[in-house]
Amino acid sequence: MPTTCIGNVIAICGGLALLSNAAVAQQSSDIITHRPSFSASPYTVGAGVWQGEFGYLLTNNDDAPNQQTLPQALIRYGFGTSMEFQFDWAGYTNSSGNGASGFSDPSIGFKWRLSEGPGPLQMSLLAELSLPIGGSELTSDSLDPAISFLWTYDGIADFFGTVEVAHSNKNFALNNGIGVAFAFGVHKSLFFEHQMNIPENGGTSHSLNTGFAWLSTTDSQIDINFSLGLNDRAADFTLGAGYARRFR
Repeated sequence: MPTTCIGNVIAICGGLALLSNAAVAQQSSDIITHRPSFSASPYTVGAGVWQGEFGYLLTNNDDAPNQQTLPQALIRYGFGTSMEFQFDWAGYTNSSGNGASGFSDPSIGFKWRLSEGPGPLQMSLLAELSLPIGGSELTSDSLDPAISFLWTYDGIADFFGTVEVAHSNKNFALNNGIGVAFAFGVHKSLFFEHQMNIPENGGTSHSLNTGFAWLSTTDSQIDINFSLGLNDRAADFTLGAGYARRFR
């Protein structure tokens, strides 16, 4: 990927941060999670609040070994009203046939809320650093940074998205997700999302993600999710399920 393209994306994210007002977060009465979409929520969990998100994912691809991954752990802790610490670890991946199996590299990150008050547009920046301590077949053997711009706009429907610039295996990639979520019934929601991956070396992949989430309590959520590859470079499909719990 040309360095000018990467620089432009980072500049856009930085510009939005400078244009926003001082970060003052509003904690929702209901749990808000990052899973099961690719796009992450711009909301922070709140001061002194712990939140754990876990899942299982099956990845099927006719041109590559199938994979099963768990626990897809994301641990979040809030500092003040506008910041949170994150520990993200996909966990163990078991691949069929001659595919690589083992533990993935975990990452640590910090999220900063950029939006002030309860307005319809909410924005955040998320900076992450992957740690090369995974299994020999899956580690990148390097400290890999990533920066993401997260946003959501609440209207008749809830629109959301994430733009991420990430470095891994000595290459940069631009990952983008944009979607819409619909609430129905009592504490139930359905989302649709287009996800795109543009690696520095290689072709672009596209997939359509969808899922259902149910808030079993104010502080817990159950989800199921499905992804369909839209071109040959994406996995044929993925199928997963997860659970999230907030402790406050």
